[in-house]
Amino acid sequence: MSQPRFEIVQEDMGGWVRVFLGRGEPTGEVAKFLSHGLMEWMRKRPHLRVRFAVPINRDGDTVELHAWYDQVLFPDTSPMADPEAGGDAGRTRQKPLKTRELTAQSLLRFS
Repeated sequence: MSQPRFEIVQEDMGGWVRVFLGRGEPTGEVAKFLSHGLMEWMRKRPHLRVRFAVPINRDGDTVELHAWYDQVLFPDTSPMADPEAGGDAGRTRQKPLKTRELTAQSLLRFS
């Protein structure tokens, strides 16, 4: 006996995500599979927070989920985050000895 196969599509629309049935013909309730698809999408993006989700119904059946989200963590895109990209990370730092010399000079000046 073959089981029906179908595809759940997760499409990021930039600020909201659309979860819907792709290819295939499911038998029975689709809403639980759509919900599972939305949860899978959320787990892959822990830096996003879903604000609310809305079921889209057709003839009394849920056929899509739309969920709006906020980004709560932002990646560090500064040049300091990636030494390969250049910026200050690639430059040589001052030696601690220079700091000690400056401290010794200031002590001589105040004595």
